[in-house]
Amino acid sequence: MVKAAKQASARFLWTQDASLELLAFVKMIKEEHDELIWQTGFTSF
Repeated sequence: MVKAAKQASARFLWTQDASLELLAFVKMIKEEHDELIWQTGFTSF
């Protein structure tokens, strides 16, 4: 029983801060994509 309780407490808890961090990351990627989509020619990585 104690082992199961430790595993349950070790799980990731989805919080509002985590949601806002993920939203900021997605927004950053979207803005970068919106800028790069209009570049013509080959883009080297």
